Amino acid sequence: MDIENIITLYSRQLSSLRQLLEAAREKRAALISAKHEIFEVAARKEEKLLSIVQTTERQRSLLIAELLRKHFPNLIGRTMVRLSALLKGKISDKESNSLEYLEKEIKNTITELNAENSNNLFLLHHLKNFYAETMRALIGKNLTSIIDRKV
Repeated sequence: MDIENIITLYSRQLSSLRQLLEAAREKRAALISAKHEIFEVAARKEEKLLSIVQTTERQRSLLIAELLRKHFPNLIGRTMVRLSALLKGKISDKESNSLEYLEKEIKNTITELNAENSNNLFLLHHLKNFYAETMRALIGKNLTSIIDRKV
């Protein structure tokens, strides 16, 4: 069985996702500290990592589809079944535990990544609104000062 290749791909994907999470955290720190250069570097890093994650995901999907087609041709709802649960008893306990651990860690990392991206989106939206209000206050026709408008 190609379980070693799947475990290798899962490990590679988990590593890439963790690096992606770190890049998202760097972007958050850059947004909070208003350091545009750091944000750009983190965004470029994130783009490269996303490409790697997509490539790894395609490879993983193809390998799993081949494995399922070969060993479980009559399986219905292939995408809904966790691979570790499906292969339990058909592979060694060590491989099964590794696969289960990697699936759990990938899921947890993706959940953290989604939360971090939501926070970054909120910060970006807030920052955009703040800059827009500041510009309206500075070049607007109102005679009130920026301090009066913000307070």
